[in-house]
Amino acid sequence: MKQAIQALVKCTNPLGKSMDFVSEDIDSMTKEFEGWRKQTQNSQTQLEEELKLTDDTIQPLQDKLAQIQEQIREKSAKIHNIKTQIIKNDLTIKNLMYSVVANK
Repeated sequence: MKQAIQALVKCTNPLGKSMDFVSEDIDSMTKEFEGWRKQTQNSQTQLEEELKLTDDTIQPLQDKLAQIQEQIREKSAKIHNIKTQIIKNDLTIKNLMYSVVANK
């Protein structure tokens, strides 16, 4: 019986040491996880700040772009109206020319 107990203790002794290492590993992994969590939070905060800075920087340019696009629409509408008026004037001139030629 004594030999069986000694054999059992020899086998369980490494298991006991391994169990000590498991708790140390868990502590180490918990600390590493917390470090990664803090780094993620810091990165997220930095990303949000950069996005806000980018939006603040881009906003005046977007406003100016909107103004320019509105000016382009206005100019295009004016050009369209002028072309329409030219076509009407050409038609009026043609009609007048035909009436002058037809009366002679």
